[in-house]
Amino acid sequence: MPVTVLFLFLLISLPVYPFSIEARPSNQTLGNYITDAHYNVLLDLFNLERQARLNLEKYVIRLNEKFSKMEKDSERTQSKLNNFEKSQVKQEWKEEVTALKNQTDAISITCGQFFIDYENLKKDFNIIKQQTQKLQDEVVDLKYLKSVAQLQTVDTLNNVTKRLRRKF
Repeated sequence: MPVTVLFLFLLISLPVYPFSIEARPSNQTLGNYITDAHYNVLLDLFNLERQARLNLEKYVIRLNEKFSKMEKDSERTQSKLNNFEKSQVKQEWKEEVTALKNQTDAISITCGQFFIDYENLKKDFNIIKQQTQKLQDEVVDLKYLKSVAQLQTVDTLNNVTKRLRRKF
């Protein structure tokens, strides 16, 4: 769109004379004539406008093809839907849906039981975790007591050694 407006502006504002240098009258200034640069710009604008029109035309054609395809698909889908509603398949589907619903209900009950079992396992796990922590604390306490007992043994041996040294 902007290219077209620029093109129209240049077309209206510039006087168009023959483009050859020999055809230019010598008594007028160059400002009134279209120069080679103007000519090149004008040709570039023509080419840009033409390319834009071609791209737009291709785009519109693609959109039209997509629209036609979508219309055909819509008609086919509507036809299939109408056929489906009119056929006996509807009853078969109804029976199939009922069977699937029954299976879903059974799965739901089983899932509920699994959820209860999961909650119980989670509680048991937390209890075991607490007991494990208590046992670990007791092990640390026992190690501490063992260290104290060893220190007492070392102290006793020290005292015995000191007494023996004094005697000798």
